[in-house]
Amino acid sequence: MSDASKRELSLESYHVLRGQIEHEDQLINHRLSWLVSAQSFLLTAYAITLNAPVQFSIPAYEHLNRILFRLLPLSGLAVVTLIYLTIIAAILALLRLRALADGELPGGLPPIHGHRGTMWLGLIGPLLIPCVFAVVWIVLAVNGAGH
Repeated sequence: MSDASKRELSLESYHVLRGQIEHEDQLINHRLSWLVSAQSFLLTAYAITLNAPVQFSIPAYEHLNRILFRLLPLSGLAVVTLIYLTIIAAILALLRLRALADGELPGGLPPIHGHRGTMWLGLIGPLLIPCVFAVVWIVLAVNGAGH
């Protein structure tokens, strides 16, 4: 949109859009916190299964340990995928809100969502941290599959 064709946002529209953007930012933060919490829990459980005794006092536990050893990487990947999709949904909502906020600002107010470059730099963590966990689980699943 050229500068000449931009409409001026009302003060009310500015505050509504800014509030919605803050809400989506908070959702991304919460979802990333869920991801890190869930992954730390699952990785701890995985480490515990690795340290299980070679000989179990109850033979059925050995079988359950093998099942758990195989399921934890799949669970970790599933959690990464589900939370990553919700993070992407929030980013898409942010982009739509940013497009709505693309107007002249009332009374010299600061930009609703900063500059495009800093916005994308700020999203690197939420976009790449899930990928790091996914790679960890894939490596563990592939290397643990033969055991």
